[in-house]
Parts: sequence; C-alpha cells; structure tokens
Amino acid sequence: MKIAIVGGFLFPFGDAAGARCRMMALSLTARGAEVVVISQLPFQPRQADRGSDGRYFYGGVRYYSSLEQDTVQKSYVRSARNIFAAASESAAILEREIREDGVDLVMFSGSYNIYLLPILRMARRYGIPIIGEVMEWFSSFVFYGGYIHPLAWDHELCMRCTNKRLDGLIVISSCLEAYYRRSKREILLVPPLCQYPEEKPRWVADDSIFRIGYFGRPTEKDGIYDLVESMRLLAAEGRAFEFLLAGDDGRPGHLAGVRRIVAESELLRTRTKILGKVPQERIAEVFRECHVLVMARPNARFSRAGMPQKLPEYMALGRPVVVSNVGDIGRYVRDRVDGRLVEAGRPEKFAGAIGEIMDLPDRGLAMGRSAWRRGGEVFNAETHAGRILDFFERIVADHKCNMSGAELMKPIL
Repeated sequence: MKIAIVGGFLFPFGDAAGARCRMMALSLTARGAEVVVISQLPFQPRQADRGSDGRYFYGGVRYYSSLEQDTVQKSYVRSARNIFAAASESAAILEREIREDGVDLVMFSGSYNIYLLPILRMARRYGIPIIGEVMEWFSSFVFYGGYIHPLAWDHELCMRCTNKRLDGLIVISSCLEAYYRRSKREILLVPPLCQYPEEKPRWVADDSIFRIGYFGRPTEKDGIYDLVESMRLLAAEGRAFEFLLAGDDGRPGHLAGVRRIVAESELLRTRTKILGKVPQERIAEVFRECHVLVMARPNARFSRAGMPQKLPEYMALGRPVVVSNVGDIGRYVRDRVDGRLVEAGRPEKFAGAIGEIMDLPDRGLAMGRSAWRRGGEVFNAETHAGRILDFFERIVADHKCNMSGAELMKPIL
C-alpha cells in the first residue's frame, strides 16, 4: 500500500506535528507500506537526506517541502501569499505522485480548509480515499484578534463541516472521537506517538542540584505563566533547584514575556536557565539530567480536544511528570504512579506536587521508571502501526466497494 501524508508540519524534525508524522511514517514503512510525506510548510530540507536523484529521504520515507524557504514571515500579506502558494504546490506534488507511481490512500494532517481543500479536490478527482488526522481544536483566543482572524473561521469550518466529508478520521483524543462519532465516519483514536528504544534510560540524574525541565513552545497552550509562577512559589519556600526552559518563541512573544518576569524576580533569576530553541534531536541529551518534567496546560477547549506530543517524549526519558489533569492526560498518566496530576490553573498545586518529589527522591525515581514503562505501553509508535495500517486497508476496501464503475476507471491522462 502506498500512502501519501500531507499537512502543515516540519518533517522530519521541527515541530510536534512533524514528530508525530515522522514516527507514524517510519513505523508504517517498517510494516511494509510505502509512505511519501508532503509538507505544506515552507522549510529547507536537510541536505544530509538528499539522494543521488535529488529527492529527499529520511529512514526510507520520501519527503517534500512545498516551499523551500524560511518559515518566518515579516508581513501578513507575504505570509498569506505563501499559505496559498504552499497549498497549491502541495496539491501539484500529490498529483505528480499519483500520476507517476499511484497512491492508494491520502492522509491529510491538519485542521484548516485553506490547506485541506486543494488536497481533497485532488483525491476526489482521482478517486482516491482521503482521511483526516485531527490533532487539535483551537480556542478562538489562540488566534490574533480571536474570531476577527480569518484563520479562526477557516479552522472552525474545517472542524465542524469539511472533516465530516472525508472517508475516515484519525483523532488524537476521546473528546474528538465522541464529537465525530455522530457524523457516522470511520474513526480511529491514536494518541501521541513516540519511539521507545529497547535500551532503558539512565534512571539517576545528576544529584548536584535538583533540575526541573520544560521543553516545547512556551505559550498559553502549555500554561507557561502558571508554570513560571509555580517556580517562583517553590523558590519562595527557599528550595534550591534549577528550572531548564527550552523552546522557540515564535510570533506570540510569550518567551520574551517569560524573560522579563525572570529578569525582574531575584528568586527566579538565579534559578532559571532559558535555553532558547534546542534541536529536537538533542532534547533527550539536554533533559536527561532533569529530575522531573513539567507541563501546565489550562482547562480550555484545545486542551480537552488535543493531546500534547511532549507527554510521551517526557515519559520516554524515564522521569516523573507533573502535568495538569485536563483532557485525556489522566487516561495515560496515573497519579502518584507515573508522576503527579494537578488541577489546571493552580500554580500552588504544581509547586506542591514538585515539592513532594523533591522531598522524596526515591519515590521520584520509582515514578520515573513507571512513567517509562507506561509510555512504552500506551504511546509506542510500533504498537499502534498495525492498528493504523488495518484502518487504512479497511478505508481503501470500503472506498472501492462504494465507488461506481465509472469512478473505478482511471482518469484519462
């Protein structure tokens, strides 16, 4: 089976959606599928992945960038122009793949009509089944200006209407699964994915100082200000620790706000190390010295509908996690077994949970071992690959049964 995965992510490294796509593509390839990845975000493919024929491969997966340029745009007009250009170019790449080698199924990863509709039209034109991968349902405040922003309306329309017209859906949470079940679509729930190596992590971190770690994009999605406040509360108790914060600021500017808060607080200034952007390939190397990993997602729609990719990445490091108990997080993390589940929006509760682990290091060590085992059970990409491939085969078989004789004929090229 040949599968084309198309969407707005950075492949193979660069963002959470790209990490999920990478692990899904590699695990499907290991099971005999042929996977081609088409990114709709502009980025420069890695030269190390360039083959002798000029095409790019990562781990046996061929991939394309729709626009090979810097992702940071200096104007809204240029950014909008590139969105349309990337959507159009990704559809052209997909059509070329269909014409040259054939494609059995298209999976669109994302939740915007501006990116989805050109791919949907191309799949319908060639009679190829198309499924959607839905990983988020943003609250309006995520967009600049809320519902004034055109992408906010585009996103809502895609979530409420367009996704229900696809041949099937892969969803990341039980919240999304319950919503789309009503549309009588074929649904498969696949949580965040991670590759768990057989080699166990080093359980004991550097004990010279207690380290608390966070990596990701420090925005309201991860409750970054609640997290910083919990660090201040810990420091006010006179506790010695180092807070390692790694992430890309992006356009929202939250990291700049965190820098100001840290600079203005003597308690935080001596205990916080802001690392900036750490390449995804180096995350494990940098954060394996932490004693606990933290994330304070708020109780908002995007938290209930989505699931953070960093959760399995945290647990793969073999460290206890302290996370807010929203959405499906409590479905996978067991309180006081794999870490601590904390009420969202309560920095004092986060500080207390971290303090418990600081006071009971042996208990923290046991939680870290348990988190690693638990993550391997519920998030391992290899475990889910068989379910995903069976789902794809069922969608393709159903699509062929439902097609008329005219649709079964190849288009005249």
